Amino acid sequence: MKKKRKGQISVEYLMIFGLTILVLVPTVIMFKNFAFSSGDEVVAQRIKEISLKIIDTAREVHYYGPPSKKVLTLDMPPNVLSMGIIHAKGNDVSNPDDDEYVLAFELVSSDGNYNLYYDSEIPIFVEKLEECSPLTSLHSECGPNFECICFEDVEFTQGIKEFNVESTSDSDICGTVDYCVKINEISEELSES
Repeated sequence: MKKKRKGQISVEYLMIFGLTILVLVPTVIMFKNFAFSSGDEVVAQRIKEISLKIIDTAREVHYYGPPSKKVLTLDMPPNVLSMGIIHAKGNDVSNPDDDEYVLAFELVSSDGNYNLYYDSEIPIFVEKLEECSPLTSLHSECGPNFECICFEDVEFTQGIKEFNVESTSDSDICGTVDYCVKINEISEELSES
C-alpha cells in the first residue's frame, strides 16, 4: 500500500510541475513581446520628437532668411539604420513651389525594418549631398521624380549629436529654389575647436 501512495504523490507532483510550466511559458513569451514592442514605441516617439524639432527649427531659420542659423543638440536613439531627406519634384519643373520635402528615417524593430516620414513645407537639404545607399529602404523611395539624400552613418548613430540648421541661398545646395535650409551634423567640428 505504501508503494502505491508514493507513486500517486509522484504523479501529482509531475502534474503540478507540468501545469506550472504551461502557465509560465506563455506568460514569459507575452512579457518578452510586450517589452520589445514598447521599446520600439519609445524609439519611434523619440524619432518623432527629433524630426519635429529639426523641421520646426528649419522653418524658423527659413523665415528669418540667410544667413540665419541655429545649432540643435539632439540625443539620437538606437536602431536607426538611415536618415535622409526625400525631395519629391513637382510636375511643373519651372515652379519649385510644387516640390515636396520629407525628413525620413529607417528604423530596426522587433518586427523588422520600417520607415518614418515627416513632411516639411519648406525646402530642406543635407549639406553633404550623398545619395542613399542601395542597402537602405530609403534608396527604394528614389526614382525619376524623387531625389534621396542621406546623412552619413556617423551623423545618426546613437548618442548626443549637434546639428547645424542654416538658411542659405547657395545654388549648389538649393538648386532652383531661391533659398533653402541646409542641415548637417557638426558634433565632430565642435569637439575639434
